Amino acid sequence: MSPTKNIDEVAKINATECTPSENLLHHVSAIKTPFKIFIYDLPPKFNMDLIQCLQPADTTGGCYSLQNCGMGQNLFNITDKMYVMDTHMFSLEVVLHHKLLFSTYRTMDPLKADVFYIPAYGGLRCLCRQPDRSVDSFVDELLSFLNKQPYFHMGKPHFSSAGKIQREMQWVGCQYLPRLIRKNITFFSIEKETQTSSAHSFLRVSDFVISAPYPSYIHYVNGRESSKRRDIPDLSNRDVIILLAAGRRRSNPDRARIMDQFSVQTTQEYSKYKDTRSSNPRFDMIFYYTDECRKGPRLGTVPWMMHSVFCLQPPGDSPTRKSFFDALLSGCIPVLFPYDNHKSAWPFTDFLPYNEFTVTIRLSKFLANSEKVLDTLKEIPTSEIQRLHNNVLKVSQWFQYSVPNEDLEEPNDAMLYIFKELQRQYHLGVPEQYKKV
Repeated sequence: MSPTKNIDEVAKINATECTPSENLLHHVSAIKTPFKIFIYDLPPKFNMDLIQCLQPADTTGGCYSLQNCGMGQNLFNITDKMYVMDTHMFSLEVVLHHKLLFSTYRTMDPLKADVFYIPAYGGLRCLCRQPDRSVDSFVDELLSFLNKQPYFHMGKPHFSSAGKIQREMQWVGCQYLPRLIRKNITFFSIEKETQTSSAHSFLRVSDFVISAPYPSYIHYVNGRESSKRRDIPDLSNRDVIILLAAGRRRSNPDRARIMDQFSVQTTQEYSKYKDTRSSNPRFDMIFYYTDECRKGPRLGTVPWMMHSVFCLQPPGDSPTRKSFFDALLSGCIPVLFPYDNHKSAWPFTDFLPYNEFTVTIRLSKFLANSEKVLDTLKEIPTSEIQRLHNNVLKVSQWFQYSVPNEDLEEPNDAMLYIFKELQRQYHLGVPEQYKKV
């Protein structure tokens, strides 16, 4: 299997139907699940209009591809069960909204709901340039809508999503989260603020924020995990020991020092790079440039990761990276470089043992000793590398959002652990049969 087929030669999926059928809506309420979610039908100015604001290339440089339920244009297929799509790192609000629309956890009857979902795209609003309408007025109008809802007044559990990292949704110009958490709304965000030295205002908001995976390039069609593992190259078919897929900006000096350890940089796709260096059977370290808004990285990142053993995840503007999730789904072992004053900002850490499928290098020690990342990783025994790789394949499905469909299956992607987080946040009842994965 090769994931590097010419894009013109692979089968494209049809545009995903993102509106559930009446037949699905008739059945979901009757399906027994641990709890039920009611989704508010917000006016389009709070969600769908913002997609239209961001998608035109003349206003965003073509960065945002939010069709197909937020997962973006289909780029190529790895198999008929695994799609590589042009999924933007800030698309969580759109993706989560549509995953819930198709979920068996949904109810159409608010009287039967245990928790209520607010499908407002606040992160996209902060990205969308609307000079005649501020983020503050967006929040004012959203709160005006919610204050008219009886279940909001009753204090029923409410949650929403935040498509940007928490810190950026509390800054001047995007003061979205602070006013809403005062109403006891919980948010799933791509990154929760965890720096222990942060201001009290940030940490207070953190009490109402739960980390969820960044939407990755790779999406499964609903199905069992065992059928996917065979589609990922094993270690014997990976000829790059260490890959750094990142942009060239040097805004983080610690990350820049790691970048400087790479003597080989390229913007070429994996297959073209390999063809021009056929005499080299193996590459120690490759820095693949993934500058924002360029078409090349959208097509090239996954093939590079699928041929790499370790994928470095140094912090940039924030501790977490979308690349971490692309690496997991590609079978590449993530290497984390945490700061000493940061708690983990990655999702589902209370449910999934990260030490079983990642390598951790403490950033302070690494930089203080001027260590070489290649030397450090080469010290790991082959048997341990194989174990980590096997575990990556086992857990990766829980860090991706499968393409929504009407199969009425139990969640077998990131939604399973998002629901577990909701259960814990609101102390929702957990029937015995749902307690084990």
